[in-house]
Amino acid sequence: NRLQELLQKEDGNAKPVLFAEDCLDAQSQVDALVEGQVLVLENVRFYKNESSKVEDERMIMAKQLASYGDLYVSDAFGTAHRNAASVTGIPVV
Repeated sequence: NRLQELLQKEDGNAKPVLFAEDCLDAQSQVDALVEGQVLVLENVRFYKNESSKVEDERMIMAKQLASYGDLYVSDAFGTAHRNAASVTGIPVV
């Protein structure tokens, strides 16, 4: 995949880029990562808590996503203005 190709160019080593089909149930995949591996999560917009009007529901999702690691990258620039779990929730956690 393209991300794996780009990462390989950086340091010359091919590191697998893994995919979590359920971003709210990816802890076992996160736990199995070894140094240098990347886990890409399913699109968060598929989950009702992402855009729930109830802040507690958004924060449940934000806490789960934040628990997976030290770094979270959102490439959804077009949604940066939304009050969503992955946009406004994760930075609060």
